[in-house]
Amino acid sequence: MSRLSTPQKKVHAGAAVVLPCKYLDRNTPVIMATLIMSPGDTAAWDPTSRTGRLKHLERLVHVNEDGPAPGTLPDTQSRFQPVLNDRFPTSYFLDPDHFVPLGLGSLSSPAPPFIQHAWSLVRNHWQETCETYLAAIQPWLPMLSRKRLYSGLATLTVNQTADDVLLILCMRLCTQSKQEMGSDKQLETNIYSAAKQCCFYAEAGGFVSLRLVQSLVLLAVYELGNAIYPAAYLTIGRASRLSSMIGMHSRKKARQLFVDPDTWSLREEQRRTWWAVFVLDRIISAGTEGLAVAAPAPGSDCLLPCTDVDWDQGNISTNEPLLAESFNVGVSLGSFARTCQAAHMLDKVLAHVGRRKNDVGQDATEVLVEAIQLHTALQALDASLIFPEMPTKDWYLSPETPMPARGAKTDVISALWHCAAPQALESEAQGIAIREIEHLAAITVPRLARAVVQTSAAVVTRQTINPLLGHCMYYAATECACFIKESHISDMHAALTHIVQGLKAVQSEWEVGGRYLSLLEKAEVLKLVDEGTLIRDATALNSQRRDVKVLNETRTYFIYFLQ
Repeated sequence: MSRLSTPQKKVHAGAAVVLPCKYLDRNTPVIMATLIMSPGDTAAWDPTSRTGRLKHLERLVHVNEDGPAPGTLPDTQSRFQPVLNDRFPTSYFLDPDHFVPLGLGSLSSPAPPFIQHAWSLVRNHWQETCETYLAAIQPWLPMLSRKRLYSGLATLTVNQTADDVLLILCMRLCTQSKQEMGSDKQLETNIYSAAKQCCFYAEAGGFVSLRLVQSLVLLAVYELGNAIYPAAYLTIGRASRLSSMIGMHSRKKARQLFVDPDTWSLREEQRRTWWAVFVLDRIISAGTEGLAVAAPAPGSDCLLPCTDVDWDQGNISTNEPLLAESFNVGVSLGSFARTCQAAHMLDKVLAHVGRRKNDVGQDATEVLVEAIQLHTALQALDASLIFPEMPTKDWYLSPETPMPARGAKTDVISALWHCAAPQALESEAQGIAIREIEHLAAITVPRLARAVVQTSAAVVTRQTINPLLGHCMYYAATECACFIKESHISDMHAALTHIVQGLKAVQSEWEVGGRYLSLLEKAEVLKLVDEGTLIRDATALNSQRRDVKVLNETRTYFIYFLQ
């Protein structure tokens, strides 16, 4: 018999010891079966000796007396122990014909164990968190109803509901850079971990609600903004699954988990939440070829969100249909509704690109015609967006202005990028592709970047930069680099400089901006910015020399004339 198979082994201080099954009482929890030898245990542990058995049986008794009851987790983990919601109707999945829609909020829980830790993280800051969120995130992601939010939080100090606490926790996570504790990275990590765990246990336990979907949306925004992948992709997928299970994507065609909303505000908030899921899902999936989307495409009966002014003020308003004959500038649409239109067009473009690459036998003429039609529609949508050449102070504060930080232009540019593919099949498409890419890289995206820099530097607003803008600025920067290397166009140097400055502004609030800059540095694109600065300085110096030469010649001629 080898030495390793002998029953006696020396156990060093601090080593983990797993007791044999015959020395464990049947009521002893499995988690207590592993013990840590204290530094004072210098002698070898012999499980066959009477002394060894008595010593460790006493240790087990001591642990069970001071610790939790058999079958439970230690106190440090019990607050995140999964709790199943026995009120969730299994008939929804097993036999939908016998399912009856539930009352609103019937699957919520007053205070499940996993929410206690979340409340401890927001208890002293929840009012500041709500105010900061409404000023920083709500302008470009107007998903929450101010009226319903304030109504639900009126009694939060005396009656904490799991839905509201989880939402506030995710709101605080997204507004770290705008609050005093934003520099505390350890606190931010703790909040992120708590938000992830609480969302998971709420989903796994069946505590389904609108607030849970909204919490997942904000969690995905944080992960996207800080380049936490694949978590961002997976989180928005979970939000999509939950919203689809509730039936938020279609009131007529999807089975509804809950009864119809009893107020217009709640119905509009459900609509806006689903659109937020759809927009984020398409944008997150657009960057990687062949990546499956989670949110279903909007149906023909889908309505757009109402105007942002009415939504912020809590006024009942009308909703325009998604499918219209044209993108009319005169139609009363808010900035978020334009963003939803752009995301819908992006979805169509992604589907077109996918069909073109997967169906090798597809008729080339049909592909070309569809691409040109999509390009025409995108041009119309682009023209319907109001974008001032020189933003003013009031422009930053106007809820009806489609600010770059709200993402409407981002979706259009992303869709144009995919439509204007360099692998176009005919000369007409190639010409369109080159013109559009050059226009995007030299004019449209630099204009966005300048506005982002101004938004970041503006003292009059607490608004957070939309992290989605980093995607379009990054790809525009790579196109600028291509034009500079191929044609040495001087305007592209200036455009690239503005875009890099815009990414640095994004980096000041979101980690994803720094990740994009690192990729540009790796591709040696940032070197072109320095080269452009040298070229501009040399051009300015030559211009100055020409001016001095002309001035001297004029002065000489004038002196000669006086003589």
